[in-house]
Formats: sequence, structure tokens, C-alpha cells
Amino acid sequence: MLYLITLRPLFFRASTPEQRLETMLHELYHLSRDFDGKLESSRSHLLLDNRLYRRRLRPLVRRYLAVCPLAFYRLLSYDGEVMARQWLERPTLHGRKKYTEKQLFIGPLRMRTPKRKLHS
Repeated sequence: MLYLITLRPLFFRASTPEQRLETMLHELYHLSRDFDGKLESSRSHLLLDNRLYRRRLRPLVRRYLAVCPLAFYRLLSYDGEVMARQWLERPTLHGRKKYTEKQLFIGPLRMRTPKRKLHS
């Protein structure tokens, strides 16, 4: 396995399907263009601010949503309990400790998808 994306922030659990997709694409945006297990240094948070990330990702999110398979959109829309891998402790970006699957456990997590507001 070259990459592991852990979607642990509380905002992801309470996000809309579109926001969840944007979060996943945001994390994928960090990957090396060579897909060699490294991160692309030119697309780090140290060099690009969050507004620039969003400006670059928003068109990708819109284009994907236009062709998103219904089954995947339903997964993004799920509201309820799921079993998910979770960290025993919060990994640090620049820590010296190497994080492996030994620091993960599988446990219940509540996804809270906001209800859509219907326009009259």
C-alpha cells in the first residue's frame, strides 16, 4: 500500500455529500504525480492556502458530481453508524514517530449527514 487516507476530522462526519467528496479530492490532490508513495511538495499546505485549494478543487468536484454513479453518491450521503478504522492517537505531520496499522482500531462511528433544505 502506497497511501492511506484517514478521514477523521469531525467536520467530515457532519458534512454534506458534496463536502465529503471535496474532502476526499483534497486529500488525493496531495499525492505525488508519480504515484510513488510520496506527497507532491508543490501542493502542500505550507505553499498553498486553503482558499487556493478550494478554488482549484471546486471545478473538479462539480465535474465529478455531474457523472458520479448513484451508488457512490448514496454512500457519500449515508447517515448512520459505520464501522471505521480510527487512530488510537492523533498522528502528527512532522512527528518523529512512524505511524502504522498498530495505531489503528476498528470501531463504530456516527455519520451525520445534514438534511437537504427543500425550496418551495
